[in-house]
Amino acid sequence: MEPAQNGAYFGQRPAGLRLPLQLLPNSLIKRAMVIEVQPTYVDLFLPPLLTAQFESLIRMIYGIADQPNAIRWQSYVPVDLPADWSRIAFTADPGVLEVNLPPALVGRPINPG
Repeated sequence: MEPAQNGAYFGQRPAGLRLPLQLLPNSLIKRAMVIEVQPTYVDLFLPPLLTAQFESLIRMIYGIADQPNAIRWQSYVPVDLPADWSRIAFTADPGVLEVNLPPALVGRPINPG
């Protein structure tokens, strides 16, 4: 594989970031959903979307997927996050889904039992 300018290989970057969108004419919208099929999973890269469309698309894909746990989700953060969201991030790790949320000044106490 050919290395990118930053030293990373194109094949190691999220599928949607490897598209040569800069080669398309300026008159075209440069957004794409990318599906890259691997032997045991599917990489799914979602383009920048508004929150409502983002949530709707995720629900639709999850609802029709035969094996939704075999999807490796990749995406930009929605461009119009509601005021009570500052950022949400998911990190894939075998057997674990790590969710990173911003700190909150107020909230309900966690009941451990």
